[in-house]
Amino acid sequence: MGLYDSNCMLTGVSLRGSDAALVLLQHTDTVYRPIALALKGNSNRSGSIDGVENNANTELVLKYFLGKLASGAYDIHEPYYRLPNGRSITTIEHVLTPFERNMNDGHENTLDGRPVVFALICRAVWDACASSTAAKPAPATSFYSELFGDSSVPAEMYCGSLTKVLRHLRELSVVSKMLSRRKCPWKPTASDGAQHSGEEMRHYLQEARRAFKGSAVVLKGLRAYELEVEDCFTD
Repeated sequence: MGLYDSNCMLTGVSLRGSDAALVLLQHTDTVYRPIALALKGNSNRSGSIDGVENNANTELVLKYFLGKLASGAYDIHEPYYRLPNGRSITTIEHVLTPFERNMNDGHENTLDGRPVVFALICRAVWDACASSTAAKPAPATSFYSELFGDSSVPAEMYCGSLTKVLRHLRELSVVSKMLSRRKCPWKPTASDGAQHSGEEMRHYLQEARRAFKGSAVVLKGLRAYELEVEDCFTD
């Protein structure tokens, strides 16, 4: 498909030139639900993120999927398993590529027989939301239950490690509650293959500011986003 740009699931701003938070999703009943805590990195103009932050959550997600790949439960179409130059999946970025293809290439690279997709949210907006309200003190198990319930994927992924990812649990809790208040469901971030011009990026930003004019938190995040991508506005 070549280079193309995606939009933030929450605000609609272009992710060209920005960092993003990526939340893995699976379809359950009639809705998409998170199956892992957010991964953060640089929007790569190929529908996913690169330069993913190395932290406890990233390590647990990668370990989980490498284990599922070895067992055969993580089933990937051959072109996406055998990467360029004969490489195979070893990094978190490699893990994410087949899931991006599910959304933008019509394939079904699956976990336990079900496709995995993901949502991308502008990192500046994510951070503003996550830091705006201190989540009420609670044990990691409380945040976990609120976010994932009895879902088997996160149960296996984070078994025995919840205290290591407490900050990530709090962040996803705050963002999820904000989405719920705005009646904004989780959904995969698909692309039409277009590259966003500076003019289009400014338009998306203006639309986001109008849509969130009553939210000081999101507007703060959008200001930070504007500074982050300002060089792209002048192309």
